[in-house]
Amino acid sequence: MRFRRTFRFGLISAAFSAALLLSVSSAGAVAPDNFTVEVDESFSFDDCGFTIEGRTTGFVKVHVFFDKAGNSVGVINNFALKVTYTNPETGETLTTPVVGPDIITFQDDGSETVASIGIIARIVVPGEGLVAAQIGKIVFFFTDPEDEEPDVIFVAGPHDGNILAALCEALAP
Repeated sequence: MRFRRTFRFGLISAAFSAALLLSVSSAGAVAPDNFTVEVDESFSFDDCGFTIEGRTTGFVKVHVFFDKAGNSVGVINNFALKVTYTNPETGETLTTPVVGPDIITFQDDGSETVASIGIIARIVVPGEGLVAAQIGKIVFFFTDPEDEEPDVIFVAGPHDGNILAALCEALAP
């Protein structure tokens, strides 16, 4: 389970991809295209040995930038999301904000960098406090659009603890 914002949830990614394609195809001017994607998506996973159900709500403001020829050269996605994780067996729930921009830069060779800045994930357990966090800035380098294992080229701020392990432990039956 990854906690990289722009590729974490399939339906959100699909919405961004569709919106980006529309922006690129209609790009006749140098001015950026700006739009908002409302998010209200449910998901579940069994990575803990039990089911965790989740819900992501909020919005993402998308800004697509173009060069003078109308080619997309970058995207800024400003996230304002809340992710809720629930163990349906016990009713236990944890919530994390997901806020801040992802700055995506496309290179001519097909590679791209993604700088995720802000609160990517923060697991706070009542009575224990902060147990895992990805907060600050992390920059990924993707060799091409199919690259599913990007290189981490920069990290600043706390990126401590294993988010998935913290969720599993906190929501265990």
